[in-house]
Amino acid sequence: MRNDVEELVQKAVDPAWNESENTRRGKSAIFWAKAGLIIAVILSVFSEIFLACFPNAYETMGNNQNLSPVAALLFLLTMLLLIPFGLCVIMALYKGISWIYHAVEEQRQFTKTKFSPLAALICTIIPILNPLFDYLIIKDLLSCQKEAFKRFNLDFKDVPEKILKSILYLGLATSIFMFTQEYAILRILSIINGVIVLLSYIKAMRIIIENAQLLQTTMFNAMLNQKVEEIIAQRKADSI
Repeated sequence: MRNDVEELVQKAVDPAWNESENTRRGKSAIFWAKAGLIIAVILSVFSEIFLACFPNAYETMGNNQNLSPVAALLFLLTMLLLIPFGLCVIMALYKGISWIYHAVEEQRQFTKTKFSPLAALICTIIPILNPLFDYLIIKDLLSCQKEAFKRFNLDFKDVPEKILKSILYLGLATSIFMFTQEYAILRILSIINGVIVLLSYIKAMRIIIENAQLLQTTMFNAMLNQKVEEIIAQRKADSI
């Protein structure tokens, strides 16, 4: 038993244990999402400049004709940016999906959730409707966290309703913008909409991660206190 307490104390003072694995997983997802967002904005700017300066470039390439040196350079830069952008998207999706799975799984240590970890994972990758399911999953997680916070007498931090509405309505609008890329103004609106949606996801994730980490820390401290009380009680019994 003493060894168990020593291990818990060591974890408590070890910086590596200050954050849960899923906290690090969520922060990693946010990092890749931010990196992808920056590259996406740069990529969009290059693409719009290319289309504005060389409106017939794609027709020229389609007819197997050579582009001018400037057009070819801009086109090459745009294509090269697709590589890091694709990497960021893949990593953000992988980390984000993994995070939501374990977030639901961890929350079930404290309360019941409407979505199982597997159901949350599947729903969040359904095309077009995933913003709706993400909204419902996040709402459920926050409701369950609030219930757990009341049990431990902790101050609960909620996600502003406007952030949740942005995920829902603007997220669904993203699917519409995917089919309306013919005009520059619609492409620009699509970019703005996508940025707002992604920033809303990041804000919601940060709050959920902070709440989850506080619950994990509180549970860990409770385990440590229990072990200490058990040792004290055992020593008292041995001294009699």
